[in-house]
This record gives sequence, C-alpha cells and structure tokens, in this order.
Amino acid sequence: MTLSPHLYRFFLAFAFVKFLVLGLLIIPPWSGPDEIGHYSYISDLGKGEFPVLGKADMDVEAVKSAWKNENQSSNWILTHPPLYHAAAAPLSFLLDQLDLTVEAKLRWIRSLSAIIAVVALAFIYSATLQLTGSLNASMFAMAVPAFTPMFATTAGIANHDVLIFALGACAAYFFIRALYSRQKRFQLLTLLMFSLMSLSKSTGVPLLLGFTLYFGAANALKGRLDYKYCLAVFLLWVPVVGWHGYMALQHGLLLVPYRDQNVLSADKVSFAKFLREVPVIETVVSTFSGFIWVVRDQSVSAVTSFPSGRLLFFYMASIIALLGSAAWGMLSGKRWHAAGNVPLTLGSFACCGAVSLFLGLYVSHQTILSSLIVALISFLCVSAMIRAYKLIPENSPSLEFSILAFSAMMCSLILVMQAFYSIYLDRGRSGALHGRYVYMIAPVFLVALVSEISSIRYSKYIFMLLLVLFIAFDSVYWVRFSLPIYNAIDTF
Repeated sequence: MTLSPHLYRFFLAFAFVKFLVLGLLIIPPWSGPDEIGHYSYISDLGKGEFPVLGKADMDVEAVKSAWKNENQSSNWILTHPPLYHAAAAPLSFLLDQLDLTVEAKLRWIRSLSAIIAVVALAFIYSATLQLTGSLNASMFAMAVPAFTPMFATTAGIANHDVLIFALGACAAYFFIRALYSRQKRFQLLTLLMFSLMSLSKSTGVPLLLGFTLYFGAANALKGRLDYKYCLAVFLLWVPVVGWHGYMALQHGLLLVPYRDQNVLSADKVSFAKFLREVPVIETVVSTFSGFIWVVRDQSVSAVTSFPSGRLLFFYMASIIALLGSAAWGMLSGKRWHAAGNVPLTLGSFACCGAVSLFLGLYVSHQTILSSLIVALISFLCVSAMIRAYKLIPENSPSLEFSILAFSAMMCSLILVMQAFYSIYLDRGRSGALHGRYVYMIAPVFLVALVSEISSIRYSKYIFMLLLVLFIAFDSVYWVRFSLPIYNAIDTF
C-alpha cells in the first residue's frame, strides 16, 4: 500500500493541533525544563533590555507564579545564545500590550514552539522524500518525532531546543540537495542552518565546524573553492565567533556547561569511570520516552519523572527495533559493499561488531536493552566512519549522506557525554541527562536511519510495524502516565 502524497498535509495539521493543545491546555505553566529562565530571557528582550549573565534575575511575575514566593535567582539560561529568545521577543512585546496574566502570556509564547515544530516535521518529510523517493519512508520519518513524548512536550513549551531540532531538519534537507546537485548555494544554506543553530545553542558549533571543513575539502579537491564561497562562509562564522568570543572573555565560558560548584575533580572521577558508574544511556533514552518537570522553588528547582517498568521497556524495545532495522539495511544493502570486495566488507563489519559489543557492555551495563541500544548505534556509526574512505568516492549521494550523518552522530554523542561528565564533576552527581542535548543532529540521524531501512525489501511493512509501536507508546504515555500527573500537579 502506497500512501497518498496529500496525507502529509493532514498529518502536519494534526501535529500542529496536538502541539498547540499540549501547550495551551494540558502542560501546566513552568512545567518545561528551565521554562522560567527561557520566559524571563524572552520577556527581557521583549521589553528592549539585553540581560547579562550574573546580573539579570528571573522575571518577578514568573517567580511569583512558579515558585510561589518573591525570592530572586540569577537567570542561568543567559549562558545560551539569544537567537530563539530574540525571535520570540516581538511576540512577547505584543502580549505585553494586552492585559494578560503571566501564565496566559507564557502559554501564547508556547504557540511559537508548536509552529517551529511543525516546520521541523515538514523539512524532515521533504528531506526523506528527496533522499529515498518513498512516501512511506517520508511519512514514517515525520511521524517518529511527532509520536515521541519528549518532542511533543518540547513542541508545547517555551524552549530553544525545538528551534535546534527544526534547524537540524532544515540542515538535513539542504545537505541532501547539496549532495545531489553539487551546487555551492545548498552547501551555504546547510552551513547557514548550523550557524543559526550555533546562535541558539552552543551545541551547534561543532557541527558547523565539521561541515565547513568537509565542504571546504570537497570543493578544494575538485578545484571549486573560490573567494566568493570563502567570503560567504566567513560571514556565516562572524556572528558565531563574536557571541562565543564575548562569552569566553566576559564569563570564561567556551562551549562548555556553566560550572560554579566544582564538587569533584577529574583526578578522582575519570571519564571512563563516569560512563561505568552512571546510567547515562538508560537515563537519556528514558527522557525520549517522556519527562515531567515539576517546579517548586529555586533551591530544589525541579523534580523530573520518567516512565519506568514495562512502559520504558516497551519504548526501548521500539528504539531497538528502529536501530536494528537500519543496521539490517546496512548489512544487506549492496551499496555498503566495498566495490564487491567481500573480505574487506566482512572484515570491516566484523571489526565494527567487535567495537560495538565492547561499547555496549562497557558504557551501559545496567540493562540488556540499554547495552543493545549502545551497540546498535556504535555499529552504525563506526561502520560508516571506518569505511568512508572507500565508499564516499563512489559518488552515491544517499550513501554519502548516511556516512556523514552517522559519523556526525558519533562525534556529537562523544561531545554530549563530555558535557554530562562536566556537569557531574560540577554537581557531584548526575544531572541534565536529557536526550534533547542531541537535538542538533537527531533529525539528520533519523533521516539516515529511515534511508537505510527503505533499502530493505518490503520496507513498507517494517515502517508500518514501527509506526504502530511509536503511536501505541505515545498514546499510553499521555493517557496512563503524563495526564494523571499533570492533573494532580497542584497536590505535589
């Protein structure tokens, strides 16, 4: 069965209504991660003020509403670049002209997140369709985030992560266009998306650097590197370097989480020990399956809850099915075979399997499922990285996209783990282990996964089965887990 090309418009409308209802009616005020800080940032910019880290406090009315007191706290969200907050500032200014409560103003600012989320879904659909030519694959790629509780929650709150995800989806689309057309304007559009991402959250900077170097090297090898292209890239980097240079000079922050406690030292707890002792993967995956942020006061800023037991097991099994299907597509797809060299192909896959098994057992030893997730991601990423030198010269745009997407995912995960480690050293305990920290590369990785699955025979049935799993989990999450907690939130 082939889906109608008009179905995606209906789905986008459905997704927009879902996100809007969540933000306006269901998710209580200040129940998004750091939402009071994001709101205060937006509110200050909407009033024509530029808040400075260490000097600007949370919005007074927001503090009264969220923490039920007037005790002030410095706005830690000011460590982030201001693009998302500046984009929402005009809406905040208009809402200030109306006689609205602070909770009502927050809910209308949330509507901007719903719009951005729908744009992200549209670009994921277009990117997948451009890469695979399959309506089934494209609809599935668009549906996965829409039926992932974390993304639906992100689309219903005031936060910059939804913009990061949307810019990642746009980057995936323009990158695919660049690979197929070999036109430099699409390369520059891809870099523009990563530049804007870097001005929304610092996690975009490594991707901007990596793709700048890749495009530059590819153009240089083909003799297509001219001064106009170099000037355009330079201009894309100017605001990024300007902002992060300012933060480094003024506050000593350069692409690392804000640290002010320094409870532990790296001499006492190594990075390897951190990965062994802290259930990083299990916690990160569980945040994708849903989280609830209950704000009470600034001393205990939040209580975060995740689904557990059978519900989490079901979701992790769905993720394993998705990753496993992509791995099977890689193993069975002829395009990954190194020019018919069977020993090289088998040897490289065996090497990747060994590395993946080691990482799966070493990094995440808490449960079998989390170990499988680590192993499958490692297999996909390591396979792409160690065989890139042989396969990229074959000039297959879809293969080149998968190689770079998986390689970027691996590098991003290492950097994210380092950020988690830095926070662990600062606080003396694990914290902020959220899957939203990989939103900058998640859309690109998702499109690559779907591309691998689409190469399998009868892939449309695999897509249908996986989609049923995600829809079923999302429905159970909201009905059985999230909504009862939101309804009872005032009794906590």
